[in-house]
Amino acid sequence: MSGDKKMFLNKTKVLVCDFDETFINKDLELEFVKYYRKNHANVIDYILAGFSLPINIILKKLHLRNLLKAWTFKKNEKELFQLFHDFFKKSDIQVNQKIADYVVDFEGEKVLLTGCYEPLAMAYLKYSNYESIFDKVIGAKTTCNGFVLKRHPFGRSKLNFINRPSVGIGNSIYDRYFLEKCEIPLIFNPDENLIAHAKKLGWREL
Repeated sequence: MSGDKKMFLNKTKVLVCDFDETFINKDLELEFVKYYRKNHANVIDYILAGFSLPINIILKKLHLRNLLKAWTFKKNEKELFQLFHDFFKKSDIQVNQKIADYVVDFEGEKVLLTGCYEPLAMAYLKYSNYESIFDKVIGAKTTCNGFVLKRHPFGRSKLNFINRPSVGIGNSIYDRYFLEKCEIPLIFNPDENLIAHAKKLGWREL
């Protein structure tokens, strides 16, 4: 699916699962950027990051999607694959088995909806042998030589990609927007703000 159009799913039941700190135990792109900054970043990366970070931080505080991404600038698919593979070999990121089992057992369409850079999320799923667990993976995509985000499912913007899912799983207060649209909202490894919000609405914790 391209652009910011909502996904229209054919199956009766739909599960939408968040990725970072929900399906996996850490924030994948955050961990990757730490690795990249330490081992591969150059002057151009720092210049672009210095320009884009203040903008993205303000947008995040408003629970809105990011606009820019520095580390993907002018990197081709082969370069990215090698960077991802080298990072995975050194990282301790793991799939949360409880969530993986829940997704596997769910009867219906399974969608991973994440603000993570989509090629990075897809590469991790393949590396960890979970590439076939989801019917769809919807993540961040870039344009303009990899610097501008043309899609970033985060916070309020996740609403652009769903109708009314049967089940939703999230961990962060930023997930509240799509969880509120789910028939059965579930929280896992929730942050303090989401715990408070979930208690008010009677959401169940996995």
